[in-house]
Order: sequence, then structure tokens, then C-alpha cells
Amino acid sequence: MPEAKDVLGTWEIRSWVVTYDDGTTDTPFGDEPKGFIHYGADGYMFAQFMGQGGHISYAGPYVVNGDKVRHHVVVCDRPGLVGTDLHRQFEVVGDNLIIRVARTTFGAREGSAVLTWARAAKPALAGG
Repeated sequence: MPEAKDVLGTWEIRSWVVTYDDGTTDTPFGDEPKGFIHYGADGYMFAQFMGQGGHISYAGPYVVNGDKVRHHVVVCDRPGLVGTDLHRQFEVVGDNLIIRVARTTFGAREGSAVLTWARAAKPALAGG
């Protein structure tokens, strides 16, 4: 069973695949989305990513309970999500974080999504 410490740190998105109720799949942010999700030891998280389908950015406190994580949205570029809780299932496999969204809507279509993240490498910044 995963623990809260398993998600700590910064993760870089690798893919976001939606499976619609009719069985078709889509990558709504394209084949090469860019972005990060971060889980801090202080109980706060942020997610920011973009791709061909636009961008999403939100932040707030989070709680891990077994293989479930709840993001409480305090700030978001989509005002309708502010004040809501986003419930996700997750697993950590090696250096990958797999987040499953049981229900999601894109346009007028509904389905489920799987977001795959890789543990972010330490950046090599000039000057230190």
C-alpha cells in the first residue's frame, strides 16, 4: 500500500490519456505535454501543465489516504474548480507516478484518464 511519503517531491508529466465511455482514447494535451506536479511535506501541492489542448494550473492542500489522494483546489485558472476537491487514485512504480482520474469531462465527452509522471531530475541551473 502506498504511503504519503511516496508522492513527495516534483514530478514531470509524460502522458495524459483519456479513455472515453465509448472506448476511444485521446491525448487531450498532445503527445508531448509539458508540466509538473509537486507534493510538499507541508501538505500543499501544485500542478501546472500545458500542451496542444491548452493548459491547467491549480494549487492547494492535499491529503493521502492509502492509494487515494485528494487535492483541495484553492487557486486555479479554471474558476469553477476553486473550492472543489479532486479525488485521484495513484501508484508509484519505480520513478513513475501514475494518477488515475475515475471520471473526467472534455468538451461534451466523459471518460476516465491516466496521467503518467516521472520523478523530475534535479535541475542544472547556471550560477548555482
